[in-house]
Amino acid sequence: MQNYSRVTVIVVLLLAAVGSRVSWGFTDPLDSASAFSPLAAKSLLNGVASAGDRIVAVGQRGHVLYSDDDGESWQQAQVPVSTDLTDVHFSTPTHGWAVGHDGVVIKTVDGGESWIKQLDGRSFGQIFEDYTVPQGLDEFESEALQMAADRFQAQGPENPLLTVWFEDENNGFVFGVFNLILRTSDGGKSWIPWIAKTDNPEELHFYSAKRIGNELYLVGERGLVLRLDREKNRFVDVSVDYRGTLFGLAGDSDVLLVFGLRGNLFRSDDDGVSWSSVETGMRSSITSGTVMPDGTIVIANQNGELLRSEDSGGDFKKIRTGTKLPVTDIVAVGRDKVLVVGVRGLAVQPLERSSQTDNSEE
Repeated sequence: MQNYSRVTVIVVLLLAAVGSRVSWGFTDPLDSASAFSPLAAKSLLNGVASAGDRIVAVGQRGHVLYSDDDGESWQQAQVPVSTDLTDVHFSTPTHGWAVGHDGVVIKTVDGGESWIKQLDGRSFGQIFEDYTVPQGLDEFESEALQMAADRFQAQGPENPLLTVWFEDENNGFVFGVFNLILRTSDGGKSWIPWIAKTDNPEELHFYSAKRIGNELYLVGERGLVLRLDREKNRFVDVSVDYRGTLFGLAGDSDVLLVFGLRGNLFRSDDDGVSWSSVETGMRSSITSGTVMPDGTIVIANQNGELLRSEDSGGDFKKIRTGTKLPVTDIVAVGRDKVLVVGVRGLAVQPLERSSQTDNSEE
């Protein structure tokens, strides 16, 4: 029998123990519920939305927070995953969806208090494999579907979903990287791929989807702006002549605003047919925008600066704030406040009257 020293045996046993812990102790974040944390409201939050009178925010490690008093106090929701969440949207005060890393989709029917997992990236390959390609697709569209199916089969659940939008309790979309779009007509019970229904031949990433007026728009890399053409059943190109990334959009029935890197903001009053550049005075990336009840448009950047426009996005003035919280998303709270979320959690910011604002530095 071969002789081993005491030290060698101890090292071997320790390595075996460590290996056992790694192999037996690891739980996939897709299968692990989000842990409750007293610091959740001060941690990274990526998205926020209104659910009737309630506000719901989502972020890292599957954290979902909700408030029924305009952001003064928060409760943490029960969430079945601990993967990072990137966006949230409510089609009604009770029905909402959130998306995130690893292709995860979760749903709530009680206004955000509890959630169920509907989808994750481990199913993407099967979704594409099971999809029956419609008659009439040209060769490019058929090849795009097949390439996507092969990619998702090979990559597994690594592709994140970055934004979500639902028209009602049944019909909606989730969007992600590399032109990834999935559509559901049964509230998320089943999904079909829509990557062949976009004017996005470069397979650019999507960062935000929002209905502005009566139209649904998508923005993404290299000035990409797409509008859902319901007659063609397709997202058609209405992009800006700009090669930088667009992170968000805002507006109403009269105006569409898109914005992104280095403070760039573009305005259209004809549903994206033509665009004009708007000077914001910002040099940091604009990450989010919201429309207040009186029609005022508020935008925010990654440095925590807030600007407002009272003329449908033609001119913006800086809002003086007590603190600057780096912003990833923003939502109106009542008539004269906004809630911002970002890398340091969340904060409610009152909006001063326009006579007290200007474009000068604080």
